[in-house]
Amino acid sequence: MSNRIDYYSRDTSNIYRYIKSWAPGKANKRLITLIGNRSDSTFYAGARWRFQNLRQWMAHHSDYSRTPLAIVDKFNNILVDSLFMLKTPTPLMEQAQSGGTIVYGVPPYQYRDRFRPLKDGRYLIASADSSKLYIYDRHHELDQSIQLRIKERMVGKVDLDKQFELMEIDNSKRKKMKTRVPERKPPFLDIWVSQNFFWLHTDTGEEGKQIIVLDREREAAGTFFLSEFDVIEHVSNDRIYTLHKDPTAGHSIRIYQVDV
Repeated sequence: MSNRIDYYSRDTSNIYRYIKSWAPGKANKRLITLIGNRSDSTFYAGARWRFQNLRQWMAHHSDYSRTPLAIVDKFNNILVDSLFMLKTPTPLMEQAQSGGTIVYGVPPYQYRDRFRPLKDGRYLIASADSSKLYIYDRHHELDQSIQLRIKERMVGKVDLDKQFELMEIDNSKRKKMKTRVPERKPPFLDIWVSQNFFWLHTDTGEEGKQIIVLDREREAAGTFFLSEFDVIEHVSNDRIYTLHKDPTAGHSIRIYQVDV
């Protein structure tokens, strides 16, 4: 909430140690969220405008907003603005009788653009709306456009029951959120990129999180399930690194080896 940045440096033992913290002297009109590094001193970031009048925004906002993709320096100064406008779902909110704001959260199965940095300043923008992957070079020129072939899947009652169970919300909130749930599931909920594969999180059900692996020719290399408590942090060609958030046993780091 303070927009503070903490700096760490890797020592000769490959251990990252805290160096210092920095916080802007005054509130920025833009909310900067770092989403990938471009070089040693520049970063890709989401740079959306802060709400000046929340009540007015609530009266006129839509279910989705557009977040500018920018390049910033290590002090959050915007060097290049609005490279792209990334589609982002807005939380479901309403005005309380007391005058405050009730935030219910983001309803299940919302469509969202994903940004993933690649090597040498290149990056991927994955559009769930169009089922397309766009790969850009470091000069922001389109290098490759990939059309995914994901079978359409309808959202059913069992799907929603599972999603609302994971969100731990009561029936009154469920009814409000259902009005925002699309008829069809997005082709993917999240995506990661390794040297040879695309890794798509397509759904979460009783078996856990379904991951579909596609090679660079869009051919399926395999499908498997992770625990619903696994939050994927990094993917390499044969390993997945997750933060396992077990509500009973506590948090742990897991490394999975995947044969593809």
